Amino acid sequence: MSPRTVGVRDESARTRAVRAALGREGFATLADVDLAGFDALVDALGGTALATTVRLSSDVRSYLCSPGAIPLHADDPRVPLIAWRCERQDDVDGASLLVDLRAIIEGMTRVDRELLAKIRLRGGRMSGEAHIYEPRSGRCFWAPWLTHDAEGTALEALERLRAEIERAPVTRIRLAPGDVLVVDNRRVLHGRHAVSPESLRHLERRWIGPLESWPR
Repeated sequence: MSPRTVGVRDESARTRAVRAALGREGFATLADVDLAGFDALVDALGGTALATTVRLSSDVRSYLCSPGAIPLHADDPRVPLIAWRCERQDDVDGASLLVDLRAIIEGMTRVDRELLAKIRLRGGRMSGEAHIYEPRSGRCFWAPWLTHDAEGTALEALERLRAEIERAPVTRIRLAPGDVLVVDNRRVLHGRHAVSPESLRHLERRWIGPLESWPR
């Protein structure tokens, strides 16, 4: 777990502490949360927009259910927050890898930020498209498998962003059963290393709503 673990037991105080951690770091971790407490936290943060069981499955063709490494990415840009509760961890690794995309973009030059704000990503399971960066709100979005419309100097800025993501400091959080991780999906990228095809790793994931449209 992380030194940023929220250890508050009272539900309202715990929600406030999680929100404060999200504001500071872009993520929060909690230890020893039962399923009822997890659901209560999700409800307090905005409610469940989508509930997903995360474990390996040969019947599902997606990074989510594959043993291969999951590259750093954000989920659907309409989703403000994501929460995971660990039911069973991988025997060897299974840690969540986090990178602060907002910090990367805001550390780039003003010209690069302006160029990134104009680039739209589309494809995959997205029903529409989203900009990489929204300057007024600080919202960010990235998924390396999506297509884009960048050309010329914008494409050069995009390649610089890829390089910055590759060398950015990574926070590694290996949840134990009962632990919870909450991430600001508009700020922090998440991923993981490969696990064994026999891994029994099992997380419960909640997209926390309400879902919001991306500014255009």
